[in-house]
Amino acid sequence: MIAACSAALLITSVAGSGHSLSPRAKPEKSKLVRQRLSELFALCQANNLKQAGAYCVYRGPDKARRWHDVYHVAAKEEEEEREEINSICYRIRNYLDGSKSYEFDRFWCKEQLEGEWCAWEVRFRRTGSAETVAFAFLKVGTRYALGDIDRIATAETHKRLEIPN
Repeated sequence: MIAACSAALLITSVAGSGHSLSPRAKPEKSKLVRQRLSELFALCQANNLKQAGAYCVYRGPDKARRWHDVYHVAAKEEEEEREEINSICYRIRNYLDGSKSYEFDRFWCKEQLEGEWCAWEVRFRRTGSAETVAFAFLKVGTRYALGDIDRIATAETHKRLEIPN
């Protein structure tokens, strides 16, 4: 299961100010992360664990790889990694299958020990209700990879994670 991000340093929203990135960098990041998340949604829906692993930050027992690599589920000896990706895809499929539709609601980034986390909050609509989930990505090599999934239940959750309003 993916653990919650620790609430730490700086968070900025796409619409926010005071970040050192150029105005073109924020929309570019939001577009790249959104594209990666959409691709991961499709891979999980198709139960393509082999490819989905390349979209998720490695968080296993190998400290040298943790936060600096993605999962490799192609090799038969990587059963533990396959199980982790299966768990991640199961969570994603539950959100997708349990909703009528979804929309990308808000993008934000924040610095932490591992690097800059960039997240899309996605609103999943169900009959009579909606649920918002933050999918947080970390840059691994040249691509963004999913490192955290957080359910955003209330304004108090935003406050705890120091997410801007």
